[in-house]
Amino acid sequence: MAGFGKADIGLIKATAGAEQSKFVDSNLMTGMAVSGLVDELNKKAEIQAGIQASIKKDIDDKFNAPTGNLSKQFTDNLAKFLPGEKNKYANVTGSGVVAQNEQNNIINGSNNYMAGVSSIWAKIQDNADPRVSNGPGHDPKTSQYLDQIDADDYEVVTTYNSKGEPQANVAVPLYVKPKGSEFTFTDAQGAAGNVDDLMAKLNQDPNYEMSDDEQKAYDAYNAADVKFNDWVANSRLENGDINPAMYQYYNDTTFPLREANSDQAGQEVAIYNENVSL
Repeated sequence: MAGFGKADIGLIKATAGAEQSKFVDSNLMTGMAVSGLVDELNKKAEIQAGIQASIKKDIDDKFNAPTGNLSKQFTDNLAKFLPGEKNKYANVTGSGVVAQNEQNNIINGSNNYMAGVSSIWAKIQDNADPRVSNGPGHDPKTSQYLDQIDADDYEVVTTYNSKGEPQANVAVPLYVKPKGSEFTFTDAQGAAGNVDDLMAKLNQDPNYEMSDDEQKAYDAYNAADVKFNDWVANSRLENGDINPAMYQYYNDTTFPLREANSDQAGQEVAIYNENVSL
């Protein structure tokens, strides 16, 4: 086995040092290249984010936003509606006249929708004013629906007409759970009573004989309860959406005012008969 002299050992160390230097330099260059690439990508990402933010702001500026303290029903509806319309706008392809018209139709439809929301909400607030009373000839069924709206018993639904234009609607349940206290009568002794009182008597004495007036009120209450339970069973479609046949719809044009005169009340009845068959 050949021996190594000091000169040979020195040459080996020098060669190893040079190779190590090359390896370090190579790693250093690779690291610098990767670092430069990352910096470049970050810069591009920042530029792209800035472009996206600018595009988003431009889109947001085109779409009217809700104003005022709307009810939860309206805010929940708009939380789905507005982003959906903005996505439609952003996803329109092309830059020609057809594409521009499509985008303009989306913007106009959305802004008209917001105007309808503002109009309906203003009417809801006007009707809720305690100083406002039902006008002459006001339809009792309409009064019931307005009472339900005052009690927050409604939903806000988006519909689209044949042109694809969106419209905001207040959907009011056709039936409410009956209250026994509201079904009144005069008993055999001439005293005023209601179905809640009558039920208490029947619970205490199952053999209690009802007067004709008591029987009529009791039957009317039970009939109303059957209708309400039927409404509950059919108020939703299989996909979870509300069943339009089980609600009275009002948009900003048809929404009734409590101070309506007999002419408008007649129009309200016609709207009701057109939409609901009882």
